[in-house]
Amino acid sequence: MKPQLFMIHFAGGNMYSFSALAGALRPFFTVELLELPGRGKRIEEALLFTRKEAVADLLRQISARRNGAPYYIYGHSMGADLGFRVCRELEMIGDRPACFIPSGNPGPNITKRERLAHLPREAFFKELQEMGGINAGMLEDEELAAFIEPILRADFEMLEKEDPVMYKIDTPIYAFMGDKEKYVTDIANWAIYTRSNFSFRVLEGNHFFIFNHSAVIANTISYGMNQVSHLYKMM
Repeated sequence: MKPQLFMIHFAGGNMYSFSALAGALRPFFTVELLELPGRGKRIEEALLFTRKEAVADLLRQISARRNGAPYYIYGHSMGADLGFRVCRELEMIGDRPACFIPSGNPGPNITKRERLAHLPREAFFKELQEMGGINAGMLEDEELAAFIEPILRADFEMLEKEDPVMYKIDTPIYAFMGDKEKYVTDIANWAIYTRSNFSFRVLEGNHFFIFNHSAVIANTISYGMNQVSHLYKMM
């Protein structure tokens, strides 16, 4: 039986956001694509605006899909923020993941988060363009822009609410970031928040570097998980 890999999407994303990466991972894992309400297949459900609600929702999805195999949690950006909290909750019920894999996020209590959720529309989308998450073509499509705007604003409102992390997890952490990301030099911050092993890899690209490195990320994760007991501890 393949190990399971639960994937948590970034702000504004949905279960389809990881299509290429999930495809590259499937030879090694049973890939489980998680999705928050208000988007994708859950478009008819109400959006969430707090981490507490989002974590509870993700935990319900994981619990419903667990099949007894070893499993891993992967999250990009917002997904990494929520994934870390999900790992802690899973540890508290005695079902610890084999490894937590965050990407596009330097870990807790580092990011000086700019307040984006309530910016005027033009300024809001301008900030997102600079992050690399959306392109001009999306903004030229008024119907598409109107569709994604409330989802993005809800996700950013969630992230912008103060919720400092004052704890560590027992799960090993293997982190990825793009070399052009604002906080890439802080990637080793993740080591502070695990009592177990830590390793990382920096790849070329901006915040959404994952779209250009699916095969590399999949191979690195697969190899890293096979060697998880040998991941080095950052001191």
